Formats: sequence, structure tokens, C-alpha cells
Amino acid sequence: MATKQEKLSFEENLAGLQQIVERLERGDIALDESVALYEEGMRYAQAMNGQLKKAAGKVTTLEKKQAAFEESLFELQEDADV
Repeated sequence: MATKQEKLSFEENLAGLQQIVERLERGDIALDESVALYEEGMRYAQAMNGQLKKAAGKVTTLEKKQAAFEESLFELQEDADV
């Protein structure tokens, strides 16, 4: 089952994490609430990590496609020069 954070965009997760950090830094909340906020912050961080890994995979795929495209252009140019 997907968590709330997994359904949010990277930017939404970042904003949620920033809000939690600000609340924790104030230091005016009870220990139990601090622990709960920390757990929620970890869920935001884990979701963001997954989103970054997914984006990195897409970039790698695009780079490979670009390299293959450039190689085929180079081969076409070599064939035209022959």
C-alpha cells in the first residue's frame, strides 16, 4: 500500500519535510510528538530518495539513448563519406 508521501511530488515531500524540521527545531513540542514527527519526516525522506533514484534511472536511460543516437549519426556520416 502506497504511503501518503509516495503519492506526493518531490517538491511537496520536500515542503512537508521542511515543515517538520522547523517544528522540531523550535523545541516546543512533547517528546512523543517529536518522535512521531521524526517518523513522518523519515517517510518523506524515504519517498524523496525513491523519487530521486527513479529520476536518476530515467536520466541514465536518456543518456544511453542519446549516445546511441549520436553513434548512429556518426555511422551515417562515415557511410556518406565512403
